Amino acid sequence: MRALSVCVVTLLLTSSTAIAADPSAQKLLGVWAGSGGASEAIYRTLTITDKHISWPRTNNLPACKTTYEIVSTTSGETFPGQFPMRKPVEGRTFFISKLKLGPEVCNFFIPKFRLRFLQFAIPSGSPESAYVVEYDEADKPHSELSFIRSH
Repeated sequence: MRALSVCVVTLLLTSSTAIAADPSAQKLLGVWAGSGGASEAIYRTLTITDKHISWPRTNNLPACKTTYEIVSTTSGETFPGQFPMRKPVEGRTFFISKLKLGPEVCNFFIPKFRLRFLQFAIPSGSPESAYVVEYDEADKPHSELSFIRSH
């Protein structure tokens, strides 16, 4: 029984620090402030810890706090879901990380839209800014929003 307890404690400690220990996940942690009209109106700020993502109530939209899981991490000259008018800039790449939101319902005013993923695209040379693409349950992108890291 003692060996089982040590194993469970070790497993819990390992799983709770996995995101914080991942250097790529460290790029996401912190407070991100909306830097465009839509991101300010919908989210105002996104707060990402090693276990949760949250945002306050804004206007008549509900607040949310939910767990998340990083489902993909990659890089590229463009990112999935970006506005078609955004063209690649020579020498610039994006760190791209997609978060699957937990089971808590964090929906907005859009009928039949269930927010399930938030994908962050952080440009090289500008780690204090991010483009965030909202995805629904069917993994379909719906919008691209802009944020800046708030200290």
